[in-house]
Amino acid sequence: NSKHRHETRFSSSGNYYVQTSRLNLNQDSFSRFGAKLWNAIPNEFRQLSKGAFKKNFHEFLLSIMEAEDDYVEVPILLQKMANSASSTQLVLIYPDSL
Repeated sequence: NSKHRHETRFSSSGNYYVQTSRLNLNQDSFSRFGAKLWNAIPNEFRQLSKGAFKKNFHEFLLSIMEAEDDYVEVPILLQKMANSASSTQLVLIYPDSL
């Protein structure tokens, strides 16, 4: 669904472009957060069906949050996602009903 007819480094990797901004107001916008969150999701999850993605990603986020006592800031969550995906073996669940 790219507007480009040629491969770009973002389209070939499946990542979204994160726009830069000088204003603090735009630094915390949903479009920037959504793109950063998607880019932090391991490729193993992105290739799953919608139902399997939801189940696995939910379990993945819960495993990160279990050790936390309070609210986790977005940059910290993204870093924990990147660290968890690279340092542990992901166990993907493929339910037959999904």
